[in-house]
Amino acid sequence: MVGFAACQYIFCPWALVGFGRLYCVLGSHEKRGGVLPKQASCSEFQEMMTNCDLIQLPTKGMPFTWTNKRGIGARVEMRLDRCLPNLAWMDAWPILDCSTLPRISSDHCPLLVSFSMILNVPKAPFRFQRMWLDHPGFISVVDDVWKSSQFFGCPMFVLACKLHLLKHKLRAWNKNEFGDVNANVESAIADLEEVQLEISNLGPSEDRILLEDDATVRVNAALESQEKFYCDKSRISWLSNGDRNTSFFHAMVKVRNLKQSLSVMRDGNRLLEDPKEVSGHIIDYFRSLFTADYSVVDTGLVDRTIPCLVSDLENNALIAMPSSDEIYQVMCSMDHSSAPGPDGFGGVFYSHCWSIVGQDVVSAVQSFFSQSYILPNFNSNLMVLIPKVQGADSVTQLRHIALANFVFKIITKVLADRLSPIASRIIYPLQSAFIKGRSIADPIITTSECINLLDRSCQGGNIAIKFDICKAFDTLD
Repeated sequence: MVGFAACQYIFCPWALVGFGRLYCVLGSHEKRGGVLPKQASCSEFQEMMTNCDLIQLPTKGMPFTWTNKRGIGARVEMRLDRCLPNLAWMDAWPILDCSTLPRISSDHCPLLVSFSMILNVPKAPFRFQRMWLDHPGFISVVDDVWKSSQFFGCPMFVLACKLHLLKHKLRAWNKNEFGDVNANVESAIADLEEVQLEISNLGPSEDRILLEDDATVRVNAALESQEKFYCDKSRISWLSNGDRNTSFFHAMVKVRNLKQSLSVMRDGNRLLEDPKEVSGHIIDYFRSLFTADYSVVDTGLVDRTIPCLVSDLENNALIAMPSSDEIYQVMCSMDHSSAPGPDGFGGVFYSHCWSIVGQDVVSAVQSFFSQSYILPNFNSNLMVLIPKVQGADSVTQLRHIALANFVFKIITKVLADRLSPIASRIIYPLQSAFIKGRSIADPIITTSECINLLDRSCQGGNIAIKFDICKAFDTLD
């Protein structure tokens, strides 16, 4: 491993692929069977990756790439083959993919590493950036748009139009005020270096000291904006305090994009590699999943079997018009750092600009309770696919989550808070998930105890039946 020490001086794009003969792993999670790996060897391997600025490329397929091909008792499997590029190499290729191939004659899995340049990159959707909040002119931009725009009609329509207009204004304002955050950091550091070089050559003076102080302030401001920008993109929420580490955030952005990329998908025995075929396959699957079955006829079974448990007084409280204070308290209690919906405005925008946009938000929420109407596309969602297992290559191995607009989530949060006091009374006691005072682990523990007692002899015998209710709530009509 000492021979890799010189790698830290190489700044050009490069990557290490394979090298299974080094017989090194990053930790015990990369080995199954046999004795645990030596901690000194793992630490040395990790130190080499840190010194050489290498990042492990997420690999799809088998988690262990080598096996000794022995029996069950003596079988050992390890992750010995991998692809380790540096940041410059990852930046050079927009699309990266690494996957394992089946072992045939060797005890190692071949690695298939593909990298390509995509010219037709889709335009990135609008996303509100937290770094804008620190700019002294941000509030004035929002205030000018809100006061100068005049829209009439449904309060939801008015709010949507103002947000749409503000989106275009913020795009242009961001381009003029911030531009490229990486270029701003480089320019600010170059200016500071020039001033310090002048002081070193010509000696200090009052004007040069002031210039150095101003340049230092600009560097810190540029670094802070860059840090917030990459922090939002990397979705790293556990690192709240500590030293500035924009290179870490930059690496996490790349790794996060690679983990979530769907460059290759399997449709039965077919392997889909064309991006259009992959997207078409996923769209067709979820379109059939979310399409309503119009052949279903209401037989009245629900009305005959489920008793009326909500009184008229409670029902009136559930559908009562929410006050502006209630809406504001609900907004404050929500997670402002969560991913935004299709409009791109997250909770941090509404909490920071509530004095300007609050009245329109209150009117939009109250219009739902007064008219029982949702503006078309107001409740639109961005559907994000998250792999259920490592190296997912099938659409059934993807879990989908919906990212709704923040204002729409205020409406659902108001309803959820009002239902909370009576939810435990109207939901059957055996339903333990998402109910205050009940634990989702209770049925798991009960089921485990029942399985342990399944072999006990009793009158009539014992039987266990497992029902697969996968996606039951996704298809509920």
